Amino acid sequence: MFSRLNARLTSIFFALFFCTAFGQTNISDVNITSYEYQTIFGVFTNYTIKTFPYDQSYGADNFWTKWDIRYNADNSVSFHVGGYYVSATQSGGVGTATSIGTSEKFWLEEGNQGTFYIKNSEGLYLTCQGSGFKAVKLTSQKTNTERWYFFQPKNPGSDTITDANISNYSYQNIVGVFTNYILRSYPWEETYGADTYWAKWDVVDNGDNTFSFKIGNYYLLADSTNGNTAETTLTDAGKFTLSEVSGSYYLQNHEGLYLTCRNDNFSTMDLEADQTDAARWYFFEVEAPFVDSAVPTADAGDVIEAQVNESVTLDGSGSSDPTYTITDYFWTLIAQPSGSSLSYNNVSGSTLNFTPTVNGDYMFQLTVENSNGDVSWADSVTVDTSYRVEHAVYGSLVDDTTSTVSFSANFEATPAVFSAMLTHNGGDTSIARITDTGADSFDVFIEEETSKDSETNHGSAETIGYLAMIEGDITDINGNVIGEVGTLNRAQGGADTWYSFSSYSNTYTNPVVFMQTNTINGSDPCHMRVRNVTTSGFEYQVEEWEYDDGTHNSETVAYIIVEAGSYTLPNGSKLGAKTQNNVDENWDTVTYAQSYSGTPVILSMTQTENGNDPVVTRHKNANGSFFQVKLQEEEAKNNSHDNETIGIITIGN
Repeated sequence: MFSRLNARLTSIFFALFFCTAFGQTNISDVNITSYEYQTIFGVFTNYTIKTFPYDQSYGADNFWTKWDIRYNADNSVSFHVGGYYVSATQSGGVGTATSIGTSEKFWLEEGNQGTFYIKNSEGLYLTCQGSGFKAVKLTSQKTNTERWYFFQPKNPGSDTITDANISNYSYQNIVGVFTNYILRSYPWEETYGADTYWAKWDVVDNGDNTFSFKIGNYYLLADSTNGNTAETTLTDAGKFTLSEVSGSYYLQNHEGLYLTCRNDNFSTMDLEADQTDAARWYFFEVEAPFVDSAVPTADAGDVIEAQVNESVTLDGSGSSDPTYTITDYFWTLIAQPSGSSLSYNNVSGSTLNFTPTVNGDYMFQLTVENSNGDVSWADSVTVDTSYRVEHAVYGSLVDDTTSTVSFSANFEATPAVFSAMLTHNGGDTSIARITDTGADSFDVFIEEETSKDSETNHGSAETIGYLAMIEGDITDINGNVIGEVGTLNRAQGGADTWYSFSSYSNTYTNPVVFMQTNTINGSDPCHMRVRNVTTSGFEYQVEEWEYDDGTHNSETVAYIIVEAGSYTLPNGSKLGAKTQNNVDENWDTVTYAQSYSGTPVILSMTQTENGNDPVVTRHKNANGSFFQVKLQEEEAKNNSHDNETIGIITIGN
């Protein structure tokens, strides 16, 4: 169906099941979908790989869920989108890379009903972890959770559609014809599943702005009198008006009612008066598109990380042709951030210079033509100017009055923000407290507790460091996932109440945890406390000081989890994480997980609860190699605390 020139992005989603073996052809813009859970493969923040339900608002029609399947010379395949390839190893997990190496090659083993097992170079299989937002993992087993479908867009308004599955947006059930020609919706992972003859419909354009759905000689009929049946005679009950919403369609019958899926089990379908999510349907056509293997290959280059208002050069000189000479290059800007109004459409030349004007992802596609007049499939490249991380030692001193810290550039969304004092100019027990976080700034002040007196004036201002990151996985410069950032909401039920965090997005051997409130919804001073940090989770609470009652209003809490070690981030920043044992109320000197050219941002907190009195950490004498840290209880206590293990996360240059 797709010509070579038609390889450019479209914005309408439907899907294609590949129910025959691939053969040696490249395939563009496919969803990779779990047989077991009906969730799809996507690229998320920091270019990590996750599966997620395709009924999300950014769902299956998003650029980052539509993959090119590329054949390699050794009969392996690679999965590519926006300049990134799926990469998978047992040691590094499943992530992305910007070029094809051994870790980016996969072999397909055909399963039942048009599904495939996807095996990496180590002989392990990609597996789906569940029905929600889940990381993709590797396993040695071959079960239903390792089976994948491949979907490609189809549009009943403009394409001729044959052998199409009609799948429900809410429940992912498909419509089939059963005994006595009655209609049912059913889960398409069943044994007779999506590839059965009686679930593959032709979409017929009746020429009067209505469509009918036909299998063999049978039409799908639906009205309030006779219900849902399959009949050989087309009547008004078999004519539907289609209205599109985000790649799915409402199917309205001649009575003005909408065909609606009842649930995710075997069931009849309803006709309802309202346009609900259960009345939205996708169309999946069973077909393998043909690609001419003799055409040239466009190479738009690898992902480029750039800065706003700096010139960027796109280079297509890596494009090739096995027989002829490449004579023309055509660049088209297919996506850009909100607020950007750049326009590039079939601009010729092996290179293209442009200047990004706002933060975000700019996506270009390149096609090339050879001296024989053959045109390549399009190749994509992403220029990434998204602002995902900022860290700094704040240039002004901070005291008990609120200071507004403005980011050097706006984030795309409100980031998680972390801050701590780097100095010990004032000795009273205190922490850096954050509030009013936004995409452009946050507020911070030094908060003292009042166990000894009511005075909260932190007269000796402090130097603080801060880290702001968009929620999601943290990856290093090589694309390896090394941690995660997120937020949660937590009200504290009492001083003895601890809450479990057991939903790591990734696998850790030695996780280091830091948490901090990003709001002030309760009037009493508070801070976060963590204990029992393990490879499967940890416990935490919003800890008030002992003189308060221990209950606290719900706060937004930012958290960062990093695998212990030293790393370089894609923007060149150096990130370190480690733990330090036997820290108490006396100053302890700590060497960083890696050295820095200057003082880094330092975040530390207890990872244990050997002493149950409320406690925070304080820092001083920080430089590029080490700093000093101690535990600090409330002023009214004797300032003696049992030894604790603290976690330390540092970031700098």
